[in-house]
Amino acid sequence: MKIGKELQSDIKVMSQSMTEKDKILLDLQLFERMIQRFDSAAGKCRECKSLLEEADQHFKELSENEGKTDRAMRKKHEKLRESMLKHLRKVHRLYRPGHFMSIYVPLGISIGVTAGLVNGTLLPFSVAGTAIGYLIGVVKENSVIKQKRRI
Repeated sequence: MKIGKELQSDIKVMSQSMTEKDKILLDLQLFERMIQRFDSAAGKCRECKSLLEEADQHFKELSENEGKTDRAMRKKHEKLRESMLKHLRKVHRLYRPGHFMSIYVPLGISIGVTAGLVNGTLLPFSVAGTAIGYLIGVVKENSVIKQKRRI
């Protein structure tokens, strides 16, 4: 659609005039990838279209301020990012890189520590739990990559 292409070009122009710290703070690369996904799904999904329009307004407001953000703007930006990510995750089953690793590694550690406390040997069980959590996370991440469900 037209909105998505314009929005991507606006983000690229804005990112050229920003410092590296501001680019990372605003997570502009993630927004570019999300906008591509929203643009392709906007014809079928009404919420995608409305979120794309909301992002368009937000980035126009950011470009008017020349990329300078105050606390309220950063909060609005983060809220928009989280609502877009939540929609992609819940409705379209698309995930950020490292999503499953961030879930299964801590889960494996906690199970390993609990088993270690019960058994009396904490270190081997916590290491085993970490390894198992890492393995499950890698398997899930690879399945997401194969199915092309990554943002």
